[in-house]
Amino acid sequence: YGGNPAFPGDSDLHEAYIAAGELALEVYDWPRAQRSFKALLERNPKHPEGHLGLALVYLAASENKKAEQEAKRALEVNAKLVGAHLVLAQLHLIDDRMAEARREIDAALGANPVDPEAMAMDATWRFASGDEAGFESVVKKGLALYPRHIGFYAGAASVLERRRRFPEALAQHRKVAELDPGGWEGHYGVGMTLVRMGEERAGYAELERAHELNGFNIWVYNTLVALDGDFKEGKLTRRETEHWVVKLTKEEDPVLGEQV
Repeated sequence: YGGNPAFPGDSDLHEAYIAAGELALEVYDWPRAQRSFKALLERNPKHPEGHLGLALVYLAASENKKAEQEAKRALEVNAKLVGAHLVLAQLHLIDDRMAEARREIDAALGANPVDPEAMAMDATWRFASGDEAGFESVVKKGLALYPRHIGFYAGAASVLERRRRFPEALAQHRKVAELDPGGWEGHYGVGMTLVRMGEERAGYAELERAHELNGFNIWVYNTLVALDGDFKEGKLTRRETEHWVVKLTKEEDPVLGEQV
């Protein structure tokens, strides 16, 4: 897409700014996405989709406070904007504020009870809360409506990762890959989890597959670059303790190995 996201001769076409911002988010061009949404807000300072777009930009960049502020601004204009409620729910889940997250999820489902992202967030909340039966029920209902929607299992995987339960997270990521074998997300999740579990070679192969499926993804690319030397080439030495396996580069091992 070009530098001006609006159609020629119609610089106030708000939908074009939204579409351009969303496209920029899809390819991880956060500065361009931010410019598109800010350009929209210059034309209409209270446009809820403009504030939601900025909230998504800040959420992707881990600027959580700004994401929260923009989501709340969006809801001041449109209290039933599902995406804004889900941004707040995700922020609450990250900080384990379960009651607050539940409130936002219920608001999103109240606005649209069959929104796929809201249903996936509901499943994630239930999984994080230990409600296994509720999780399975929401997943079953969600997949009946949206058979290829990966969010139901990806959300559970993210909860397990935050809790360092990597073997269980791996199982959820494999479900994502099975549900959408042509998508990058499942392969990336499997690859990163395998790396965290010390299986770098198998993890690297999955990450390469993820990169083949989505060459724009900066996380996949940066991870491959980081792993390409030491992990792929087998340049790490292995030190085992009672509870840990630590891998050091051959330059680090003479200095840190005995301390480990």
